[in-house]
Amino acid sequence: MVPNPTSTRDSANRWNALDFRETTRLTTNEDSFGSQITLKQLNMLRVGFQNIGGFPLDKTKQKDDIIRMGITSWSFDIFGVAETNLDWRMVPEDHKLHARTKEWWSSLHLSYSFKHPSIPAQNGGTALFSIDKAAHRIIEKGQDPSGLGCWCWSRCRGKSSHTLHAFSAYRLNPPQGPMSVYAQHSLHLRSQADHCCPHFAFLEDLTLQVAESKEAGDMIIILLDGNTNMKQSDLIQVFVRL
Repeated sequence: MVPNPTSTRDSANRWNALDFRETTRLTTNEDSFGSQITLKQLNMLRVGFQNIGGFPLDKTKQKDDIIRMGITSWSFDIFGVAETNLDWRMVPEDHKLHARTKEWWSSLHLSYSFKHPSIPAQNGGTALFSIDKAAHRIIEKGQDPSGLGCWCWSRCRGKSSHTLHAFSAYRLNPPQGPMSVYAQHSLHLRSQADHCCPHFAFLEDLTLQVAESKEAGDMIIILLDGNTNMKQSDLIQVFVRL
């Protein structure tokens, strides 16, 4: 059970992603982060992440096939995505995430998040795919307690009862005007009597949950689009301390 982060938050003070692209060969790129993708070995757990820039409202669009083929071509077991950009409650039943992905692989476990204000097409949101063998290892799932779609997570149990807690997260861009996602998050927080900056709120809420997972003995993977230089930002400083 994750406690309400606002109950302990000081209102005054309140990781970039693996750059995966669907290609037919391996490339090296100054803008790419993480391990170079090589031939998958036996008993390897392969984890990846991508900001996909949104799922289409209509599952018949080509982009769904591009996402599926991109993940499948490198045999990922766990794959996180940022900016799903949909409120799945507002999408027709046969176009919801479970319906559109149910035949992508033999087995699939889904965890996802979205902003709770009801707008079908919206910026933000995350998802986490646990595929085939990994799908059968999931014991828990959830999302950030704020209701803003900042991250989702899945927890799985492996051999000797070791547990792995994987997060797929998206930190919104800096303030860009009264109609920006930052402004929307700020308004939501204020409606909860929380006057914190959304950037600090994201950091505090996520690190709280990561610290709890660490205390429980979980191994932790954070897949994150931080919208910042990860080598110099407050994000890396906070995660190093964890």
